[in-house]
Amino acid sequence: MKAGRVRRTMLYSLTLPYLIVGMVVIIYFGYRCYAQIHFMNQKFEEEDQNVLSKAARELDYLIDDMNQLTLEIELNDRLMRPLNIGINRDGEDNYHIAMACRELQGIKKFNNLIEDVFVYYRKSNLFLRGIGIGDEYRIWNDYSENQVIPFDQWKGNLSIQDFFGTLISVGDAIYYIKTVPFNDEEENCNIIIKINEKRFSENINSFTVENEREIVIVDPSFEIIKTNYHLDESLLNDVQAFLTTSEEKKWTDTSKIKQSEEEYVITYIHEDEEKPYYVIVSKLSQVRKQQTYVLLMYVNGIVVLGILLLYGLHLMEKNYKDIRQVAERLMKASGKEMKKGDSELDYINLAINGMEEIIQNQEDMVVDHCVRRAIYGLIENGDKNYKQLLKNETIMCNGLNIIAIFENMAGRNNEVKEIKLNLFIIENVLKDVLDGQMKYRVIPLCDWEIVILSRETTEGETYDDIKKRLQNVRNYLKESLELDYAVSMSDEVLGIGQLSSAYRDAVRAIETARIVGDGHVISSRTLQDNTDLLDEMDTYEKRLENMIRSGQYEKAVGTMNTLLNQAFKETAVSPETGKIVILNLIKLVNRLKKEYGCAGRLNAMVILKHGGSVHEIRENLDIEIRQLCEYYTADESETRREQIKQYVSEHYSDINLNVAMIAEAFNLNATYLSRYFKEETGENLLSYVNRYRIEQAKKLLDTTDETVTVIASQTGFINIASLIRTFKKYEGITPGQYKEKQLLKS
Repeated sequence: MKAGRVRRTMLYSLTLPYLIVGMVVIIYFGYRCYAQIHFMNQKFEEEDQNVLSKAARELDYLIDDMNQLTLEIELNDRLMRPLNIGINRDGEDNYHIAMACRELQGIKKFNNLIEDVFVYYRKSNLFLRGIGIGDEYRIWNDYSENQVIPFDQWKGNLSIQDFFGTLISVGDAIYYIKTVPFNDEEENCNIIIKINEKRFSENINSFTVENEREIVIVDPSFEIIKTNYHLDESLLNDVQAFLTTSEEKKWTDTSKIKQSEEEYVITYIHEDEEKPYYVIVSKLSQVRKQQTYVLLMYVNGIVVLGILLLYGLHLMEKNYKDIRQVAERLMKASGKEMKKGDSELDYINLAINGMEEIIQNQEDMVVDHCVRRAIYGLIENGDKNYKQLLKNETIMCNGLNIIAIFENMAGRNNEVKEIKLNLFIIENVLKDVLDGQMKYRVIPLCDWEIVILSRETTEGETYDDIKKRLQNVRNYLKESLELDYAVSMSDEVLGIGQLSSAYRDAVRAIETARIVGDGHVISSRTLQDNTDLLDEMDTYEKRLENMIRSGQYEKAVGTMNTLLNQAFKETAVSPETGKIVILNLIKLVNRLKKEYGCAGRLNAMVILKHGGSVHEIRENLDIEIRQLCEYYTADESETRREQIKQYVSEHYSDINLNVAMIAEAFNLNATYLSRYFKEETGENLLSYVNRYRIEQAKKLLDTTDETVTVIASQTGFINIASLIRTFKKYEGITPGQYKEKQLLKS
């Protein structure tokens, strides 16, 4: 096929949508990249606002708690009485100061960030603390151990007058100071609340650890109250300058500062004029790195997508060439020629039509092959791969099918001529017997001839009618042609996809037909797993075993015949159930032969494979049962019973004496021994052992002065509790009560 002669309709119809989809995906990736970067900027700003709002809220809670504390102090009369006390104090003044100190000790601090509370009385120049009183030098010494701050600066900061309350930073310490009452005279005091520096720093840092931000708290006069350890001094000055030079004070604002090749974003919150500024400083490099990573990721994705797009176009062109080569080979094989102006699809259709003509000439061979695949479960109903191949077998594909298996009981040597002859014979007999009522197909498979019977609906002949026709085929082969066949048939299934299920049913039925060997067609519909029969099997086996042991040959054979008739004549059991019945009988015979030391055990595998029908297996088992019955007599049973009782009387004092020990002594099965003893004596063997031990214990209680503990060990009980429990079970009283009763009688 020349390239110039063929219109590339298929190639263009595939390439154009492929390119459009590729471009749409690339544009979508670009849009997602832009949206992601925009989202990161927005999220960065929202995180700053959220962190600041959280910090402001926590500090506002602290200030509210401190205002509540100052209000409680202001309303306390005892704490306000020292306001009028001067520097020179008498005894009554000292009493009022002591009472104020005691009241200050009981003041609730409201917040875990409050470290200490003390009051500075301006008129008396006196500092009052919960732990005592002291002048200003003592307070300064107490709070200046770890600070390098002059006394004058310290006192000046703590003695300011602020009637609204303010946070100040004195060295590394933070104080909240409020002057009460509200007047400008000397008769007022400063309530000074010291904030725990360590806890306050931990609280501030907890808001910034995750996002690596720096928080700065600035008072309304633009003096820095607190910052975390991340911020250096030069950047701190820039922040302070930004707040100082800001012309318009908004509730919140954002600005950028560039310092040492690093760009920062400054965001602050200032709720009212009396409250501090809450400032957060964030490095833009953090979000820039994330945005760069996202941008690189999306760019790399677009590049990879573009490469895949180009590679896909290359593969499409290559595959297109391969399709053309395949089509050319098909055209050459079918002998068709292209017409000028045809497209690739026309080219392929011509090739397929040519192949269909070739397949049609070999239809029988293909159909047989397809049927075999269907039997093996490799074809499903509606399988498009076989729809064209089986287009002339619509009844088999969509209708009702029955599989019948014909097995030559004489066997065959699998020569081609013999197989063809058998197929020819069965096909012609089926043609005469079915008389056009059903379609059929006969194929050889394994050692069988498989017949597939097909019809469209269930109207007309019933399933039993079809079974009778197959029985007629089997009878004709047997009587007229002397060909002994075992025949089985499956249940009806719908469609070719269910042939595997029908085949399995027919195989199970042919196994039963081979075992029964009575010349009837076995239907899988009548097979039963017959779990009830398996449940009754134990009863039949026990009855058979008892009759063999008692030497009742006639009854034993009758029981075996009843079981086999129920399994194979009264009910058509499944081959699995039939095999279980036969195997259990063989197992019982072998166990009894081993018990009596008889030679020549039966081989179950050989019997099932080469033993013939049930009638032949029954005859073999009949011979074995006769031999076993001769080994067993009633006198022998009486002797063994007495031997067991004698063994118990000799070993009752052994604590290990049990059914298994006795069975081992007599070389018997423990389960059989227990069942045998109960059937012979009417009493459980273990119960007999315990009762015998109790009788011996009673004798020792009557004739000796031994303790119950000693008697328990002498009579085979593991401990005294076991003796008492068993004694009371059989006698109704304890050993001690029994001994007292005997003493009273004597």
